[in-house]
Amino acid sequence: MDATAARSIDAVRRFFRAYLRERNPEKTAHCLCEDVRWIGIGASRTIGQGLEAFRALLREEFRAIPGPRDYELRNARAFVCGADCACAGGELLLSGTSPDGEAARLEMRFSAVCRCLGKECRICGIHISMPGQGRGADGFFPASLGETTTAGMSFRSKEQAFELLKNSIPGGLIGGFMEPGFPLYFVNDNLIRHLGYASYEEFAADIQGMVGNGIHPEDREHVNHVVSESLAVSDHYEVVYRMLAKGGSFIWVLDRGGLTTDRGRKVIVSIVIDITQQRRLQERLQRGMASLERKNAELGAFYQVVVSGIAKILDDPGYTLLYANDQFFDNLGYTREEILSLFNNESLRIMHPVDAAATDKSIRELKEQGRFSVKCRFVKKNGESVRIRLDGCQTSESHDGYNVIYCFYTDIEEQERRDAVYQRQQHFMSLISSSIAGGSFIARAEAGRPLAYVSDSLLSLLGYTRKEFESACGGRLAGIIHPEDRGRVTAACADPQRDYYEEEYRIRKADGNLIWALEKGRLATDEDGEQIYICILLDITDRKLRHDELVQRTRQDPLTGLYNHDYARQYIQTYLDIHQRGHASALLLFDLDNFKRVNDRHGHLEGDAALARFAEILKKQFRSRDFLARTGGDEFIAFLQDIPSEQEAGAMADGVARSMRDSLGREYADCGLALSVGMAFATERTSYNLLFHAADEAMYRMKGKGRDERAFVLDRAEREFERHLLFKHAFGIILRIDLDSGQYHIRYGAHAVSSRLPSAGPYEQVLSDDLLHPVLPEDKTMLREKLGLAQLRAACARGEEVLSREYRVRRTSGETLWIESRFHFLRNEGLNLAYNVISDITESRRQREQVRIAEIYTFTLQDTSDEIYELDMERGRYQTIRSSGDEFLPLPPEGTVEELQCAARDGMIHPDDRERFDRFHYRAREARNGKLSRDEFRCLWRDGAYHWVSISVLPVSASGKVFLVCVMGIDDRKRLENFSSENEQLRQNKLEDERYRIIVEQSRGIVLDIDLERGVHYAPGLEKRFVCDPIAGESPMSMLRSLEIHPDDRPLLDAFHQTLRSRSSEAETTLRLKRRDGAFLWCRIAVTVRRDDEDRPTRIVGVITDVDANIRTLRQLRYRAEHDPVTGYSNLPGFKLDATRLLAARTGRKYALWHCDFRNFKYINDMYGYDVGNRLLKYWADLLAASFSPEETFARSSADNFVLLCTYRDIAEMETRFHNSVELLGHFEELASKRFRVELVGGCYMVEDDDALSLNDMLGRATMAQKSVKHLGGSRYAFYSKAMREKVIYEQEVEASMEKALRNGEFHAWLQPQIDIHNGDSLIGAEVLARWQRPGRGFVPPCDFIPLFERNGFIVDLDAFMFEQACAYLASRRSRGLPPLRLSVNVSRMSLGQKNFLERYTAVRERYAISPGMLELECTESLAVKDFPLFREVMTRLPGCGFRRAMDDFGTGYSSLNLLKNIDLDVLKLDMEFFRNTEGTSRERAVVESVVRMAHALDLTTVAEGIELPEQVDFLRAIGCDAVQGYVFSRPVPLDDFEEQEGRFAAP
Repeated sequence: MDATAARSIDAVRRFFRAYLRERNPEKTAHCLCEDVRWIGIGASRTIGQGLEAFRALLREEFRAIPGPRDYELRNARAFVCGADCACAGGELLLSGTSPDGEAARLEMRFSAVCRCLGKECRICGIHISMPGQGRGADGFFPASLGETTTAGMSFRSKEQAFELLKNSIPGGLIGGFMEPGFPLYFVNDNLIRHLGYASYEEFAADIQGMVGNGIHPEDREHVNHVVSESLAVSDHYEVVYRMLAKGGSFIWVLDRGGLTTDRGRKVIVSIVIDITQQRRLQERLQRGMASLERKNAELGAFYQVVVSGIAKILDDPGYTLLYANDQFFDNLGYTREEILSLFNNESLRIMHPVDAAATDKSIRELKEQGRFSVKCRFVKKNGESVRIRLDGCQTSESHDGYNVIYCFYTDIEEQERRDAVYQRQQHFMSLISSSIAGGSFIARAEAGRPLAYVSDSLLSLLGYTRKEFESACGGRLAGIIHPEDRGRVTAACADPQRDYYEEEYRIRKADGNLIWALEKGRLATDEDGEQIYICILLDITDRKLRHDELVQRTRQDPLTGLYNHDYARQYIQTYLDIHQRGHASALLLFDLDNFKRVNDRHGHLEGDAALARFAEILKKQFRSRDFLARTGGDEFIAFLQDIPSEQEAGAMADGVARSMRDSLGREYADCGLALSVGMAFATERTSYNLLFHAADEAMYRMKGKGRDERAFVLDRAEREFERHLLFKHAFGIILRIDLDSGQYHIRYGAHAVSSRLPSAGPYEQVLSDDLLHPVLPEDKTMLREKLGLAQLRAACARGEEVLSREYRVRRTSGETLWIESRFHFLRNEGLNLAYNVISDITESRRQREQVRIAEIYTFTLQDTSDEIYELDMERGRYQTIRSSGDEFLPLPPEGTVEELQCAARDGMIHPDDRERFDRFHYRAREARNGKLSRDEFRCLWRDGAYHWVSISVLPVSASGKVFLVCVMGIDDRKRLENFSSENEQLRQNKLEDERYRIIVEQSRGIVLDIDLERGVHYAPGLEKRFVCDPIAGESPMSMLRSLEIHPDDRPLLDAFHQTLRSRSSEAETTLRLKRRDGAFLWCRIAVTVRRDDEDRPTRIVGVITDVDANIRTLRQLRYRAEHDPVTGYSNLPGFKLDATRLLAARTGRKYALWHCDFRNFKYINDMYGYDVGNRLLKYWADLLAASFSPEETFARSSADNFVLLCTYRDIAEMETRFHNSVELLGHFEELASKRFRVELVGGCYMVEDDDALSLNDMLGRATMAQKSVKHLGGSRYAFYSKAMREKVIYEQEVEASMEKALRNGEFHAWLQPQIDIHNGDSLIGAEVLARWQRPGRGFVPPCDFIPLFERNGFIVDLDAFMFEQACAYLASRRSRGLPPLRLSVNVSRMSLGQKNFLERYTAVRERYAISPGMLELECTESLAVKDFPLFREVMTRLPGCGFRRAMDDFGTGYSSLNLLKNIDLDVLKLDMEFFRNTEGTSRERAVVESVVRMAHALDLTTVAEGIELPEQVDFLRAIGCDAVQGYVFSRPVPLDDFEEQEGRFAAP
């Protein structure tokens, strides 16, 4: 029965119980709707509508007849007749006593219409009638509720009641005469409207006046039969049929009618109720039942075919068999009787003995879950065992005290045998099981892969209906695969070598969107022997997107959006490899100098923003095809492809420097932010490493020459030298070796060498450990002796340009290679360098050998050699190949090599040439490189005279064991050479004279030629240009002595003459000579001295050259390089030179090194302009210059930073000088007139007598001392101490371990209670404090790490961690049932400055479900002062995000009442320093009391921090402070200890 129908019957039962038995008007009325209609109850003879009126009538009736009435309900039934509406009906039997005292019983029928709203169901209309009651002469009306007769009831009252009844049902009333066709008797308006007709006439015309015509033709016979059969035995009937409605449609109706008479004609009057909705529901139910029956039939067939047997067994020890189907017995071969007689129906005894115990145990363990499945063996009647899968289901049914189990027995013997065959398909089955998130399909293995099956899950994945899918793809999945991917799918399937494939492609969904799919398929054969592909399709869009995003992340720098260093290296190297034959590329390196200051002063967030802005500058300055990357913290590169020239690349770099200087450089001038640029340009084969190192070295060479510059690698000489080596030997490896330091680094080819070879390090170490490792043993000693660092230094000192050695190495494959190690020496600007080019020359040696053999054949075939011998050194034999026979002394045609050597040396070679012949013989015999050895000797011929001969020795074999010796007479050539040599000498003398003349003329110099032996001198033009009056008759040297020089240069001339008097062969000096016009001119005098055997000078030749322009330019450049343009005094490089000189010559003087700068100098520039700032710097420098002695020096190092080297007697003197300087600074008129006080901050390092520190280290320590007082107000100074250095080292160690500590959980949240001192010292909250416990080191004081983290930006991570710890703790308290606790969490300025600060904190609070108002965020007062707009914005938004607002540290020195006036807060936390001395003067107490009173007036809660004494608590309580936090109540404690201490405080 439908739930609505059942609830309507229940409503009727409640109504009759309350009305008849309990006689309770309230309960009776509760069963009825508000708009209930009723028909005269009892003798009231009234009708009406409305619940209140009905309740009043009930009270009246129950007062008149209070007693209960006995009744009985029979055959109660109901059906749904509309939405949430049902009709109920049945029989009502009333028992009572008649007026004459006899027992009476009244049988009636009732009908009710009920409405169900929510969980309640109430009656909106009810009708009770008595069978046999008719209508009198005045009309028809049935008996009414509560009446045993209709007497006394007026026809009008009955008529009204009837109208109420007939209008309350979904249908209406109709009557017809009991005659053929049922002529229409009457029909009420309600039924006419329900059927859709406008009037009675329209309805009557449509049915032609016959009720039977309103019945569906197919139902008329059925209606006639039911009515006639029912009226034959009673006076009422009930029938269901289809009734005609307007327009030709039909509705299902329930027709309940009775038989009566009217003027002698039998009439049927009936109530017609629309049951169309109920009928449709019933039909759906019937269809469902039919479907269920079909499924049951299919299941039964399945059991008959698939399942071997079905049985009911008991859950007793033997699993007694209650019932089993035929298949069960047929499978085992037993009859039912045999199972009973042999096994007593105990199925456990039929199991294989080996499996029985294990199976029993498994069933008893698994059956508690309701279902189980086990595998075991049963023994058949013929003795064979069969494998059975037993699937069981425990039921609530029982028999003989045991539960009943339904079991299905399946023969899996064949399946088990086939398992081995199916093992190769297990991978595919795993794919099927993983395809839940995708779908599957089957395609035929033919062209186009037509689809044979598509799963519903695949359609769901793609969003198609089956019809849409077929239309979209045309029977082939390729129809919806992206056109660019179809070829790959076809190729993957067509591979004949594989029966399994995987392919990724894009496929179109029903909504038109493309997704990435992974298709996994296996080639199989179906039952018809045709090949098919069984495939699954998985949606991998998210994975692909994550993969693409990951690839992008691996290539891009997340902050700037530029490429990162790793991808830059890969990209640039690939480009260079592709364009080896020629390109024009430039690599630019950019370094933001002093960027760390930006992070330290402005925070890491602003620093990140500055990096992003610099990246935008690069994007705007370079072309779209140029490659940009961020390679480090503040380092960037730009790789320019196809750049027309080096000058154009430089112009781009200059543009970047200008843009940076005008934007970031100006904005962060207080930090000294500047840009250094290095550039390397290449047009031939090179590598990324070489380009990068070249540009990197260029940049760092120029860093000392000024910021915002672009630099080029090395100076021009070394740069050109290196480029020459690079493009000549680019196929090898090039090492740059600094012979002074012994260090090397690989300039080219680092990508091609083994990873075990370091790219830089000590040369001696890499030579012995790596370079010599693969060398053949016979070559190792030679290399170690010839190529060591000492040997290289000696070769460089000797002036050698190239040193080369060839040797052999053995590869791991066993192959031997020839290697050439060539060293090119370069001496430049005091540097001694060696470039080592290591090349594989194996192939070139092979080619050389081929050329050599060809030369040998060519040589031997020429008819120029008189004698040719072949020497086989391995056999020690020789043979004569050609002999002149006429001129040379005869030799045997063959013999031993020793015989040939002795005969030639002792019998033919001139005695004066024999020693040279021995050396030549040894040299030729040891030749291993295949080169021709040749020399000339005098040889005895047959004529008894010595003649000149040429002896040539050629190694023929590669092993160097076979030689050809060719001897040829060369007397004629020697004579010709001697003659030609004389002529050549004459020609060379003339050329040298001409060259000398041109050089002298072009050099604008004066040639000196002083002949001391002859006493004459030659110096044309000397007396004409310079003041020079030599005394006649004096020594020729008097000419030089008579030159008038600048008085300051006299020592230089004396030193020059002293050199001439010594044994030196050269002398040189540069000094100022006086011209005839009186001006002094810088000149260079360089002479060469020729001496006799007794080392006395005989001739002096030289030149005097005008170098005045060069000297003045150099001095000007040096001045600029060592002086500051703003102050006119030294800059930092100049200071270092002067300070190094003074410290080296200090001889007992005590020195102090100062580092000073002006406080808020950036403010001076911003407020009063850079001109005022520059004049202040110049004023300060002039003061220093006026007060410094020659033994002291100073310089402006950068911006407003000055370094000073001062002498001192004691510390008091240094302090006095500092204070005097501060006082004099206050006299700077341009700022003093504006009442601006210039403040100086300095740090001092006192140089010790035996100080071994470098000057840079000393400056670093002075800077360290200065930074220690920088944060304090006013003019300050500090002296360096070891404690400062230890603090810096300690802070560096803390910074190095902070991130790891956060990951390892070393930071902990501690709580300090906040106490309400006006309510019994109750606990109202706690502040969350960070504590760091380092393993093995204990707790780190917060003052050691909190300020440091605020400087380096790590405070943002720590704030977020502590906030989440607070949320987690509150959630834990809630889950453990502990009382709520409000927590205050500190938030730093950097955290508030995060863009998504509130969103992140709110998300964490909501994730832990922390109630609004339970978390209080504390921000320091200093933040409000430094960044008021940010503070106000955050404070305004906090309440809407569920947080309370607190200002921490109020009264620390920044206090401003404006803050409290303009910002809404919840809590004001008073700093401990604000009232530490409140027990002191009344003035101090008045200030604190005023602050508390003001806070209360602004509706702020006041919390005093750092309270340690009870007296302070009493004072704060007296002035009305709300809460106290401090040691007086509790120290900060861990979370666990906090809960133990909670009990100490009263509940709030």
